[in-house]
Amino acid sequence: MADQHSPASLSSAVEECRRVYRQIGDELGKAMVGQDAAVEHVLIGLVVGGHVIVEGSPSFGKSLVLRCLAEALELRFRRIQFTPDLTPAEITGEETVREHSETGRRQYLFQPGPLFANLIVAADVDQASPKLQTVLFDAMEDRHVTVGGQTHPLPVPFFVLVSQSSLEPEKGTPLSPSQLDRFLLSVTLGYLSDKEEWSMARHMTSSQVEPVLPVVRRDDLLRLRQTAAQVSISDAVLRYAWALVRATRPTCPEAPEFVDRLVARGSGPRGLVALVDCAKARAALKGRCEVTTTDVEQLALPVLRHRVFGNFAAESQSLTSSRLVEMIMESVQHYAPP
Repeated sequence: MADQHSPASLSSAVEECRRVYRQIGDELGKAMVGQDAAVEHVLIGLVVGGHVIVEGSPSFGKSLVLRCLAEALELRFRRIQFTPDLTPAEITGEETVREHSETGRRQYLFQPGPLFANLIVAADVDQASPKLQTVLFDAMEDRHVTVGGQTHPLPVPFFVLVSQSSLEPEKGTPLSPSQLDRFLLSVTLGYLSDKEEWSMARHMTSSQVEPVLPVVRRDDLLRLRQTAAQVSISDAVLRYAWALVRATRPTCPEAPEFVDRLVARGSGPRGLVALVDCAKARAALKGRCEVTTTDVEQLALPVLRHRVFGNFAAESQSLTSSRLVEMIMESVQHYAPP
């Protein structure tokens, strides 16, 4: 595939993105009910090539979302349950010594761990030791692991969905702001609506459950990524994204007055890059060649909520990071280009 699309070929490519997106949705509908926004955001993370942190109580379907995506995309899926006694070797793999069947000489062989998959659910990562967290985040950043002095590349694509424990968070090591900033998106899984939960109950008791079939291959996903990167964004829409990110920072001229009073730390430049990349991916999946303000609005909350931190005054008013971002979005107008 060529590195650059002509206008006509880009239009055809984004239409293909929309077709693939619908195919994936149809397949996921065989095994899942509801959580459409969460699925869309996770798929955007896959298209962009960034990792996702997910929030939600146990049994909300975090692993199910990624397992079904792995089946629809024909990718390898693994779930890793993080505990205080889990060691780095148990996730990266380790070298073993074996005797050669013919020469009898000992040789070192690398046995890959569960980290060597395309889609990883890292459950309760805050319950792991800081050392193990470092190993995971290094692998996410570098896309390889080093064992016994040898570097082993991770599969392509390599996507990690991380969750933190909601049962005993006080006993763990919560992710730091700098670690959270490495994630492209923060996705929230909520309760299903009454109709969705009824449909789920009917689906679970049905004797004719259809399997999720692969409709997209690895190379197709990489083509989606290339197409999304070439979607255009106008100065007007870019300035709106720029203003939203800058409005999260205390003392910044673009920030509303309440940000100085309630926000301890806002988003850095990585948040703006993530917002633009995700908006481009959403536009491509919707079959459009150009980003709209709606794309930015739909992605602002999942991109920014894990990058904005309230201070004591916000906590005293029970204002979460999500609510602070919503308040900022309500205050920031659509800017015209300079």
